[in-house]
Order: sequence, then C-alpha cells, then structure tokens
Amino acid sequence: MLSNHQKLVSALTQWDIKQSKRDKYHNRHFLGIALVSLQSVEEDMPEATAEQIANEAFDGSCLAYILKYLAN
Repeated sequence: MLSNHQKLVSALTQWDIKQSKRDKYHNRHFLGIALVSLQSVEEDMPEATAEQIANEAFDGSCLAYILKYLAN
C-alpha cells in the first residue's frame, strides 16, 4: 500500500505530465516547486490524510486533479 507521500507525489507527477503535453508554455519547474510545497505541509501536518495535505498545499485545478486522483 502506498503512503500518503507516495500517492501525492504520483498525483503531482501525473498532473505535471498532463500539463506539459497540453500547454507549450508549461512551467518546467512546476514539479520541483510543488514537491517543496508538499514537503513543507507534510512537516507541519504529520498526522494528516493525503486529502488534508493536498487541500493545504495546493489549489485550483491542480487540487481538483489531485483529489480526483486520490479518490480512484
């Protein structure tokens, strides 16, 4: 079974791949920035669920994608 961290990293990676194929102006540094944000929130909320961490760290369509990814 995957840990919360592994699930969130997987969701972020899939989001980044999707966006890079969709938008020629995609920020190629997104994944690194997102992982730093994820790590920061995980350190602040060690007992939180993956959904709680995602809600704290991300917003907008990225958050919607992550929550949908986690629900599957």
